[in-house]
Amino acid sequence: MPCLRQLSLEDVVATGYVISGSRAFVVPQTGMRLLKQSCTGTGHVNVSTGAGVNYHENHVYYHSWDCATMAETLVTFDTVITIDTDGSAVYTVAASSDLDTAIPTCPGDSMFIFTSGLSNDQQNMMGYDHRAKFKLEQGPGLNDVTVSLNLNFDNMDSMVGFHSADYTYEYHHGKHTDEYQTNYFEVLYQPSTLKPDQIGMSKDYVVVEVTIAGGDSRIVELEEALIKIKCHVIGLAEVRRPNEASMDLAKSGSVLYHTQRLQNRMAGVGFIVSVRASQFAR
Repeated sequence: MPCLRQLSLEDVVATGYVISGSRAFVVPQTGMRLLKQSCTGTGHVNVSTGAGVNYHENHVYYHSWDCATMAETLVTFDTVITIDTDGSAVYTVAASSDLDTAIPTCPGDSMFIFTSGLSNDQQNMMGYDHRAKFKLEQGPGLNDVTVSLNLNFDNMDSMVGFHSADYTYEYHHGKHTDEYQTNYFEVLYQPSTLKPDQIGMSKDYVVVEVTIAGGDSRIVELEEALIKIKCHVIGLAEVRRPNEASMDLAKSGSVLYHTQRLQNRMAGVGFIVSVRASQFAR
């Protein structure tokens, strides 16, 4: 069935922001997550760690997206990051410091997890164990998950882990790419404990990019279920397709009409109309 991801801003303590220009995000403890609500216009969304005393100091640039490729979820283990847009791009995001609650995720989604000792050091204190949790709520099936890591550690005892199926796969210095099948996973950052006089010299650089395989396989499952149902019109809730459109279902000959998901992450309704009834659909 289509992805049944449940998410609302009431699920976590989150605040919405509309970014056109530059905005710094600061939390007292380490770690925050930013969930894309929308991205419009032409231009780019740029992400850096740090802010600096004079705002532009100690920025460490990490990544840039246009709206078509913008990641659905950003997670950082820093206390300070800066997001700025250029051109006419307007990026709307829900920000929260809650990393204990699993982030609902859909097929086709992408996540960008990052942290840096180059601009922010608190994440290295006391050997923090930082985790970002992701859950695919769309039935018992497993999804293809691709993980790409770019890691640069001061201390080779530091590591980034990918935790799934009660096992943690460890990654150390260097670039890595792996594929998994899972419907729940955690990305964790475990830096080595630094002494007080070493904190300011940390140069850890961590980027973890995660992509979930697209959701077309769910359409295939939907079509197979339709074979067993004799009905001219079927209503669907929580369809969560990225755009409002219609889709021909080849196996059954039916047509799926659906709205766009709200805030890029939830809701959306649809109707499946049989071949016979589709001639009356407008």
